Amino acid sequence: MILAVTLNPCVDRTIFVEKLELGRIIQGARAHSVAGGKGLNVVRLARRFGERADSFTVLGGHPGRMIDELSQTQDGIELIAVWTEAPTRDIVTITEEGTWRQAAFKEPSPGITPGEKREILATFDSIVERYDLIVLTGSSPCAETDDVYARMIATAKDLGKITILDSSGVSLAQGIEAAPFMVKPNLAETSATLGRDIAGEDEIWEAVGFYRGKGIRTVVLTDGDKGAYIQHNDRRWRVIPPTVKTINPVASGDALVAGMAVGLVRGASIEQTIKLGIACGAANAAMWAPAMCSPDVVARLIPQVRYEELAS
Repeated sequence: MILAVTLNPCVDRTIFVEKLELGRIIQGARAHSVAGGKGLNVVRLARRFGERADSFTVLGGHPGRMIDELSQTQDGIELIAVWTEAPTRDIVTITEEGTWRQAAFKEPSPGITPGEKREILATFDSIVERYDLIVLTGSSPCAETDDVYARMIATAKDLGKITILDSSGVSLAQGIEAAPFMVKPNLAETSATLGRDIAGEDEIWEAVGFYRGKGIRTVVLTDGDKGAYIQHNDRRWRVIPPTVKTINPVASGDALVAGMAVGLVRGASIEQTIKLGIACGAANAAMWAPAMCSPDVVARLIPQVRYEELAS
C-alpha cells in the first residue's frame, strides 16, 4: 500500500483562452479546477493501476476545503489531512488553446506554525505503519517545515518502509541526508542543490554519484523529454522516453514516480520498474489532465522505452 505526502498542495485552476496576451481583458472559453499537488497526482495515477494508495496532506481555509471536496468528487479520494490556520494556496494557469502556451500564477505558500508542524509529524507517525511505500513529494511551504520530509524518512526507514523523495530546495537538501531508498530530482533542482550548473553527461553522472554518496540506493535524475539518468545500487542506465505529441508536460515527473512506486510495491524487477515509470511520464505528457493516463496507453508505450545499461 502506498502513502503519498504533500505538504504544499493547491487549488489548481486552469482558464482556457483563445489568445494569451497582456494588457487587455480576456474572456475565457472554459475553466477547470482540480486538487493540485504532486502527491495527489501520485495517488491519482497509482489508483488507476489498481493499487491501494492514500494521500496525506496539509489543508487550510476555503481553498483547503475545496481541495478536500474536489479530491472526493473528482477522484474518489478521502484525504488524510492536517488542518492549518493559514489558507492553502491557489495556482491559476492561463492556457492558450491550440498552441497550449501557458502562464502560471502562484499565490504565496502558507505559513505553518510550530504547533501545526508537531501535529503533521504526529499524524504521520500514527499512520505510517499501515503502508509499504512512502512518497514524500513537492515543495515545503515555509522554513518551519523544511526538515519534515527528512524526519518522515527517518521514521519510515526505522519501520522498514520503502521511501521515495521528490522535492526541491531546502527540503530536498535536508531530505537526502536521511538517505531515502529513491530520490527523483531534475537537473535544475540538482544544480540548485549542488550550487553549480551541470553541463554534459560526465557532470550529470557526478551529480548522480553525489546522491548515491548519501546512501541513496536508487537515483532517477530527469532531464524533461530527453529522458533520465538512473542508478540503482551499482547499475546505471541512460533512458530515453517514447516519442509522443506533448500536450501538457505538467505532472509528468509525478507520473514517473507513481509508475515506479507501483513497480516497487509489486516487487517488479528494477528494469520493469524503470520502464513503467518512464512510460507513465510519457503518457502523462501526451494528454491534458494531470496523472489521468490510462494503464492501457502506458502498456503500449512500455516497449518503446529505450534504455542502455552503462558501465558504472
